[in-house]
Parts: sequence; C-alpha cells; structure tokens
Amino acid sequence: MLLGCAPRSATMISSTVPPEALRQNDFLDDFGKGLPSGPSVQGTVEGLVEGDLTAETASQIAVLNNPHLKSVYEEIGIARADLVQAELLKNPIFDGEVKVTEMGEDAVLEMVLKQDFLDFSLIPLKKRMAQAELERTRLKVAGEILSTIASTKRAFYSLQASKQELEMMKQVQEALEASFQMGEQIHKAGNLTDLDLMNQKALFEQSKIDMEAAELAVLENRQNLNRQLGFAENDIAW
Repeated sequence: MLLGCAPRSATMISSTVPPEALRQNDFLDDFGKGLPSGPSVQGTVEGLVEGDLTAETASQIAVLNNPHLKSVYEEIGIARADLVQAELLKNPIFDGEVKVTEMGEDAVLEMVLKQDFLDFSLIPLKKRMAQAELERTRLKVAGEILSTIASTKRAFYSLQASKQELEMMKQVQEALEASFQMGEQIHKAGNLTDLDLMNQKALFEQSKIDMEAAELAVLENRQNLNRQLGFAENDIAW
C-alpha cells in the first residue's frame, strides 16, 4: 500500500529567473536567492526614491514595484506549486466493510486502502512536464524583467533629454526677450525698421510657444516614467 497526500498551495515566488539572462544588471544577481516581498520591497523602494534617481536606480524600482511585473512574478510561484503537486500521489481511498459469520460469531470489520498505481506510474511524466512549464515561466519572467528595465531606461533618458531641452529653451527665450526689448528701444530711436522689430517680436512669441511645448514634454515624460516605476502618474515622489 502506498500513501501520498498533501494540500496544494500557490506560494509567492521563492525562486527566480535564470541569472544568466540578467547579468547585464548587477542588482538582479541576488534574485537567485529569492524575490523580496511585502514590507521589505516597500522599504527598498522608499530608500531608492530618497536618493538621486539614476537609470540604474529607476530600473531597480521598476523591477520591484511595477504592477505588471508583480503579477508576472506570481506565475513562478504557481508553476513551482504545480511542480510540487506533480510529485505527489492522489489521496488514497479507504473502503470499510462489516462482515458477520453464519455461526453468529463476532462481526469482523475489514478496511481496504486503495491506491491508483496508474497515477503512480505517471508521476515521472507529470514531473517532467511541470519542470518544463516552470522553466518556460522563468524564461518568460526573465524576458519581462529585461523588457521592463529597457523601457524604464528609455523613459528615464527621455525625461532627462526633455529637461535639457527645456533648460535650453529657457535660455533661448531669455535671449530673444532681451533682444526684443533692446530692439524696441532702437526702434524708438529710429534705428530699426518696423519690419525688423516685427521679426524680433515674432521670434520672441515663437520662443514662448516652444517653451510651453518643452514644459509639456517634461510633464508627459515624467508621467511615463512614473508609470514604469509603478507610481501614480501625478505622484512625483522623486
């Protein structure tokens, strides 16, 4: 008779993606020891936010806090639970029967334990299938992590570029404003034509439009990066 029964439970991830797929990002090397969860993740994210945000720290925050990745991580826990379940036998079946002899002797209670041996013979196959599914899931998670890291870095650098462009536009606008004000004075003195003054004014007005566009680009890029980091679009915590 064979006995083998255990409850099935889907746990949070205690394993991780293949480390060789993640070595281009040093901070992911520790994932082989298990993914953090709960308060430890929140504390890590808060610590990273308090420092200077870089492309690397932004990637770390996204890997830990991005809601899409959080749901993907759970797939590893489910696949691992399936692997554990594949190694277990189904619960045995107990049958009981009371027999009374013809001679009026004491009744006899017979208990029979039944186990499905076909299920036992299929364990190696089910285990291999579950292992293959776990490996497939781990590779999928690795791809999702690397994709999130790449998109987070793109969002970070786009924000940095838009900030630099905004700063440049401020300098251009200040220069054009000063030029226009000086042009007005020269025009009053009769040393600048109406057309030249109008051209300077047009350039100054265009610079204000360009400035507004640059400010909007910074806002949009900041919101996009916030989404990548797992924060609300308008929750500017960094």
